[in-house]
Amino acid sequence: MTCESEAATGIEIPEHLTKAMVDDSPQLKRLQNDLLVLTSFPENSTLHWRPTWFSQGEFAARKWTLHNPRNVITILLPSDHRAPTFTRRMRYPLDQQPVFIKTDRSWRLYCLHFGVPLDFLNENQIRLMRLGLRRNQDGELSGKHSIDFVFCILTL
Repeated sequence: MTCESEAATGIEIPEHLTKAMVDDSPQLKRLQNDLLVLTSFPENSTLHWRPTWFSQGEFAARKWTLHNPRNVITILLPSDHRAPTFTRRMRYPLDQQPVFIKTDRSWRLYCLHFGVPLDFLNENQIRLMRLGLRRNQDGELSGKHSIDFVFCILTL
């Protein structure tokens, strides 16, 4: 199920990725920002906006439902905002089982139906996205960033 990220985005995500590498690459930075926006929503959200690296054509004018591949889990970020903010991480063996996408076959069908790249939220994209998550002074994740990104995207 996990493919190279280059397949969908045309952008190679280096194996030993650093924040500096992302900041120095406009393509990686844009991909990271798109991933931060998408992963800030809860799973099963209905969205209209779709990144340019998703299939467009017939899908461009349609709403779509955000789901995770079966090996990715949604987690709530700590935040003092009224609206909850989420992120994603790879699923651990002791995590709750997936609710929506439970098999590779289901993932492929979902991707075909909504024009979502098969490698969406693969391990490389999760690593890239998580490098962009804000952390507080103690190094703990903070939900503040996502509200800013979502507001910027939705007001364009």
